[in-house]
Amino acid sequence: GEMPPKESKISKAVPTAAIAKLREWVREGAKWPANRILGIHEKKVELELARAFWSFQKVKRPIIPTVQDVSRVSNPIDSFIIKRLEADKLKLSPPATRANLSRRVSLGIRGLPPTVEEQDRFLNDQSPVSYTSLVERFLSDPAFGEKWARHWLDLVRYADSNGYERDAAKPSVWKYRDYVIAAFNNDKPYDRFVLEHLKPWLRQVFMRWEPGRMKSTHLKPLNTGLMNWTISSKRPHKLFLDSPWVAHDAITINLIP
Repeated sequence: GEMPPKESKISKAVPTAAIAKLREWVREGAKWPANRILGIHEKKVELELARAFWSFQKVKRPIIPTVQDVSRVSNPIDSFIIKRLEADKLKLSPPATRANLSRRVSLGIRGLPPTVEEQDRFLNDQSPVSYTSLVERFLSDPAFGEKWARHWLDLVRYADSNGYERDAAKPSVWKYRDYVIAAFNNDKPYDRFVLEHLKPWLRQVFMRWEPGRMKSTHLKPLNTGLMNWTISSKRPHKLFLDSPWVAHDAITINLIP
C-alpha cells in the first residue's frame, strides 16, 4: 500500500485525559523523575572530556608487552594478542596448514581464493621468505585495491546513481571509484590521499563563502568519511557526534557561523 498510510496524515486531537494529566504535572512543579537516565543528545556537553576520547589523541608507539609464550611471537602484534590471551588463560590455536594459510591470506588481501597454480607454488616453496613472497604477490594483484577500496567508498557513500526517488545515473562517478582503487594499488600515502580530498572541498567552502549560508552538509565529506561522525543539525550548538560523549570539534565550531 501507499506509504505513509493515509490514516497517518489525519490530525488527531489530544485526548482530554492526557491534557488534564499534563496540566496536573505542571501545577505540581513539572518535577522530572530523579532516576531517569538522560539520552546522549540530552546530556550537557563536556568538551574537555570529549577531547580526551581515545580517537582524538595523537598516535603513539605503545610499549610492546612481555609474554610467557615467546615461541609464538613472530612480530610485535603477536605480543599484544598473546598478552591478552594469557590474561584470560587462553592459548593461540594451532598454526594453520600451508594450504589453509594461503587461502586465508588470499581471501583477506584480495577477497578471492587462490588459484590452483598459486597454491601449488606456495606449497612447493620451502624458502624462509615463502610467506612474505606470497603476501607481496597478492598485494600486487589489482584485486587488492578493488577489495579494500570498497570500504572507503562505503564511508563516502559512493554509488553509481542518486538513489531514493531520484535514482538518476551518475555517468562520470566511476572515475572517483577508479581513483580510490588506484590509490590502494599504488600504495599512496594516507596523508596525501586525505590532502587530495580536502583541497577541492576547502576551495569550495572558503572561495565561495557566503556568510549565513554555511550548512552542515558542507562538513559531511570530512566528518562522515574521515572521522566517521554524523552531523545531525545545521546549528553549531546542536551538532552531535557518534561517540560515547557529545562533543563540539574545533572544525565544526570554526567553520559554521
